[in-house]
Amino acid sequence: MKTANAKKPNLLPLLLLFSFAVFLCLSLLFSEPKSLAAGTKKEYLNIKTNEQRLALLSSFGRECESAPVKMYEVTVPREFDKTYKAYNELQKPLGLDLSRFRGETLRCYTYVVTNHPDMGTVYANLLFSFDEFVGGDVSSAAPSGLLECLIASS
Repeated sequence: MKTANAKKPNLLPLLLLFSFAVFLCLSLLFSEPKSLAAGTKKEYLNIKTNEQRLALLSSFGRECESAPVKMYEVTVPREFDKTYKAYNELQKPLGLDLSRFRGETLRCYTYVVTNHPDMGTVYANLLFSFDEFVGGDVSSAAPSGLLECLIASS
């Protein structure tokens, strides 16, 4: 009587394919999005306290008085005019874009900057959507009309 030699299926290629798929899924899950890795988009989340806001300002090279001099709400317009488009350009070096907040009301914290080379009082304005820093500027009320990015120039 002849017995049929039943070949066992070769599972190695299937196991390798499965392992590669798991590796690919895990690497996609734990890798940074390309835009964030390239520095084109940043997120500043969970900034809840005055100390965290001061640390944020310090990370941009700005030294400020220990408490905000003003806190208020500002509504981002739904349509950006020339001025708001220019203001939004100030956010780009920070990796931010205010256009995703069109029509929303943001909270603004204003601090006095103590290490700016200009004479007179200079302010740092930080814009927040809840606990997320979404934009800001450095400005003065002087006739020169200072308005610049939060990142201090060297």
